[in-house]
Amino acid sequence: MSYNLIDIYKYSDLSMCRLLTGSSGFSTPVTSCEWSGLHDGRIRGSKNCLMISKLKPSVLSDPGLCSKTVPALSAGGCSGLVLKNAAEEIPKEMLEEAERLKFPVFTMPKDLSVNSLISSILRFVIQEASSQQFSVSESCFMDLISDNISTESEARQRAEYLKWIAPPFSLMLFDVRSFAQIAEDKTEAEILRFKEQVKACIESRLLEFSRSSLVHVQNDSFLYLCRNTDRAALLEAAEGIRDQVKEDLDISLYIGISDPCKSYLDIAQANRQVLAARYIARNRGIPIVHIHDADLENALIWCGDKRSLADFSISKLRPILEYDRENGTNLIRTATVLAQNLGRRSETAEKLYIHRNTLNSRIKILEQICGTDLGEGPALLDLAFALKIYNIPSYREEMRGLQK
Repeated sequence: MSYNLIDIYKYSDLSMCRLLTGSSGFSTPVTSCEWSGLHDGRIRGSKNCLMISKLKPSVLSDPGLCSKTVPALSAGGCSGLVLKNAAEEIPKEMLEEAERLKFPVFTMPKDLSVNSLISSILRFVIQEASSQQFSVSESCFMDLISDNISTESEARQRAEYLKWIAPPFSLMLFDVRSFAQIAEDKTEAEILRFKEQVKACIESRLLEFSRSSLVHVQNDSFLYLCRNTDRAALLEAAEGIRDQVKEDLDISLYIGISDPCKSYLDIAQANRQVLAARYIARNRGIPIVHIHDADLENALIWCGDKRSLADFSISKLRPILEYDRENGTNLIRTATVLAQNLGRRSETAEKLYIHRNTLNSRIKILEQICGTDLGEGPALLDLAFALKIYNIPSYREEMRGLQK
């Protein structure tokens, strides 16, 4: 299957261009796109190629030469012509020939660059050629995370066919924040173009950092295997990609990063890690989470016995929550910051922007209502663990009934 010009016009940045004539030729196949300067009428276009050019002064000043340009391109099997000229600059002789030959001619807007247009069109026309292989890639990924591949040799054989990078590698999940709101008023074509833009922006920066393989795409996320497994380097790369996407497309990403995979069979566990990392990033309201920095939360998210952990958490925190509700205080915040700072009171007071004496008074109340000494390590550890559980949304349903 190949795409016709009408498809390219609907789904790529060609839709931003103005069609001057030749709409009858919209059924012409397009398999490539390239730039070429039109210096004279002897140029011949490549078969099924959409040409992008700018008419030189020597052509514009010679009506006879202009009238030869379109027949030359049409004779070569060219699919159409996009001009980086204002519509009023294009001689009517050229447009008349284009209409006679059913040869589409467009003009580009000033704010659309040639490189952007070519990239948009090429991404679209090669999509069909690669879609079948990517479908196989998706199938392999789904088999791996579903444990339908039992041996590393089978996984390696399929991965090598798909030209995935070899282990060791890490998984990076890029999730578009507020995707539903972004897509709400867009057409399917606009959503497709938006996703292609996000993917291209991610890959342009990712390529600078490490070899990678795209293995899975959902509506709002893109999952890659990345050859570099160094945690610090991965975090730095994630920051660069986040900033680039924000600058180019004015959208924000959540990025989850897994621990290194030593084999293809490790992908199932790494996928659970990046999903947890994304979940934690959303919950914390931060853009990037490496699972190494959130091991406890990761374990809690995938823990099967949520009821027992919810019981533990609410038993420790109920006195604080009830006191806050009855007195209009926020001691749960004080307890959280104290636990985060491992009981260090100076750092806790500074973080809360209060005097140390005020903090001491609050801690005294906490100790009284909880019946514990927060100066002791085990008591502080219990409080910190209870707060970790309490702050994971997937536990909230279990806790609602327990708080009553």
